[in-house]
Order: sequence, then C-alpha cells, then structure tokens
Amino acid sequence: MKRVKGFITSGILLLVSALPAQAAESTKPEQQVSFSVQVSRQVERDMMQVVLYAQQSGKTLKEVSPIVTQKLNLVVEEAKKRQIQTGMTNRRTNISYDKQGKPSGWIDYGEITLESQDFTALSDLIASVSEQLAVQNIRFTLSDQKKQSLEKQMTEEALQAFKQKAELISQNLQTKGYQIANLDLGSPSDLGVDNQPVYYERKAVFSSSEAPSMQVESGLADLKIQVNATIYLKND
Repeated sequence: MKRVKGFITSGILLLVSALPAQAAESTKPEQQVSFSVQVSRQVERDMMQVVLYAQQSGKTLKEVSPIVTQKLNLVVEEAKKRQIQTGMTNRRTNISYDKQGKPSGWIDYGEITLESQDFTALSDLIASVSEQLAVQNIRFTLSDQKKQSLEKQMTEEALQAFKQKAELISQNLQTKGYQIANLDLGSPSDLGVDNQPVYYERKAVFSSSEAPSMQVESGLADLKIQVNATIYLKND
C-alpha cells in the first residue's frame, strides 16, 4: 500500500512542477496589432481564346452530322499548320420542328476552342474558315507561365511590404521588435481572365473576302494580392 501511495504522490508533484513551465510558454506579449497590405499590378493579357461553331440542319442525322464533322476537322487541320491549340467544347444534336409542332428533321451543332499567344496567327485562322464556321465568343486571359511568374513576383513584393509595415509600426510605437501571431497570404485575385466574352456576328469581322484582318487588343488585367497579419509587439 505504501508503494501505491508513493507513486500517486510523485505523480502529483510532477504535474504541479510542470505547470509554471507551461504557463511561461503560453505567455504572450500584451500588445497586438492587426493590419493588411496590398500589392497591385497591371499586366497585359497574353493568351487569346476563341470558340468557333458550326451548325447544320437537314432531314436526317446521317445527312447533317458529316457536314459538321467536316467543318470541325477543317479547323483542326488549319490549327495544326499554325501550331494553335484546339479542344472540343460542345457537340449536340436536336430535333427540329415545323410550324405545326411536328418533327421535321435534325440540327447538328458543334463547337471547337482555339487558344494561342500568337494573336495574328489565330486571327488569320479565323478568317480562313469564316465561310465554314462562325465566332461564338472571344476572350483574353493570362497564360499559365505568366500566371506562375507573376504570382511568385507579387508574393515576394507582398511579404516585403508586410515586413516594412510591421517594422514601421514597431519603430513608431517604440517597441523592441515584433513577433508574427497570424499571417494570411492570399493568391493574386483576377488572374487576368476577361469575364466578359466578346460576341461577334459571322459576317461582321474576320471575313477573309469582305474585310481585312481585325486588329486584336487583349486589354490589361488588374492583379491584386493581399496580406492580412496580426503581430505581437515586444516590450522587452
């Protein structure tokens, strides 16, 4: 029985003796300051994305589908010549109806996406197939390479801005430095995506026979990255 009591007593002593150390570790400076800094940059969008579509109607699918497929294949062939990336975005068939609401045939519709950093080459491609396909929309964005490069640069700038502001606060409040309590670093917002697609009528632009090639302006992207921080000010 004595051995058991001795074991329990020693356990309590260890617990009590550990409390001051834990309390010391959890002690934090009393002064806290929360603030945010923001870095912004305006850059030119370097990627052009275009969606072209072909549509054909007729009595049977056997009649209309090969025509749409042929037109889409034409775009793929022309894109390969110019080293332009392509991708199918949508292909669908629907029943067409006459004025009495009765089935009268089929409509086949297909879309294809083109993407390139060479705006001139892509504009020329659109003009070359303008008699076969129409432009659904055009948008401009940033390439993946440019996004990654900008994110690295802007993150470094944002962290440097945080350090400068934290040091400025510490100096002006006459403290002996600071300690980071919380740091929330976001990614650049608005990574260059033009969220307002530009729509065009087929004959209005990019017509190789009726008008010269259109001059394309990609516009600028406003990028922002923000740091939200809380620091402890050291008094000793």
